[in-house]
Amino acid sequence: MLTGLLGCFLLAQSASAAVEIGDILPELTLAAEPQDFVYKINGHAQMLTVYPASLTSSSNGAFNAKVIEAGYCPKSIIDIKNRSWYVPKKMAKRAILKSLEKDTHNPLCTVSIDYKGKAINHWRLNKKSTTIIVNSLGKVIFVAEGILNKAQQQKVIALMTQYGKPYTHWPTSI
Repeated sequence: MLTGLLGCFLLAQSASAAVEIGDILPELTLAAEPQDFVYKINGHAQMLTVYPASLTSSSNGAFNAKVIEAGYCPKSIIDIKNRSWYVPKKMAKRAILKSLEKDTHNPLCTVSIDYKGKAINHWRLNKKSTTIIVNSLGKVIFVAEGILNKAQQQKVIALMTQYGKPYTHWPTSI
């Protein structure tokens, strides 16, 4: 009986450990394609997006382009394990890589494919699109699940403007 209660307590503790404002976001490095993903506390504010490979999540991907236009580089993970369509992973990967080729993509801004859902598990996220902003100390100052509405998009740009460091040395050819 005691073992059962302890198990229920531990399950409740782990289920409630999602990323929240004020948390220090744990660092994460994962081997991925087309680029490895690395999040380390580096003394600069950072925007991180994790989203399942789905058509609806592409809205947040389009918003990332606006963030790039504003001079900031989001780090994005496409969670292919939790993709919303039932195609082989190789086909999904090909479609994602092809869409990245079409876009004018700054190589300083990472887009990584996570095949095993490691980011979602590491940060204990729901299997929804998630946008996170951390300050220079790695403290979460913004977190939102789902497709960002206009007010959330404006808040993200404002926070990156307030806390972020714009990239001033963009490559001349992308």
